[in-house]
Amino acid sequence: MPFLHDLRDFDGKKKPPFHLHLKGPALTWFNTLSERSKESWNAIEVLLEEKFTNFKNHIAMAMMEGQIFNTLKLGKSQQLEDFHSQILEKGKLLHKPDHEVLARFIEGLPEKMAFFVRAGQPSDLSAALTSAKMAETCGYREIFENAVSSSPTEQSEISNLKSQISSLTSAINQIST
Repeated sequence: MPFLHDLRDFDGKKKPPFHLHLKGPALTWFNTLSERSKESWNAIEVLLEEKFTNFKNHIAMAMMEGQIFNTLKLGKSQQLEDFHSQILEKGKLLHKPDHEVLARFIEGLPEKMAFFVRAGQPSDLSAALTSAKMAETCGYREIFENAVSSSPTEQSEISNLKSQISSLTSAINQIST
């Protein structure tokens, strides 16, 4: 029995069973293609490669997402639920295990809030969010907000990170061309 990739293009057998091998986002992608795009195997193959195997910018994006994940902090006026969602989204995008997502959530909290959450020994991210809400109710967040000031060293660190991202992006672009 021939496999899909073994079939020749001109025999017309490659295109019909193709969608049967797809699942999840790939199947959704295939179903959204126009009928004209599905007319020839070559067109499908080109579109498939563009969508799922074009890794020129994927490495840079993954590095940037990883850096963002590792530096996320709760903003002064940011809702805890929003911060929780950001951490969860980046963690899923980077395929981080639950314990790393939990640790990153706690590390991103203000110092006294983080201490309060750690003291409760949360078993998962949901429990940590509940503890953080209790800490906020107890006033630990206000103490942090009054103490926050943007120091020049923090600004220079941010500028340094931006320049590193820029140089990495240009290096990757040079490699890919």
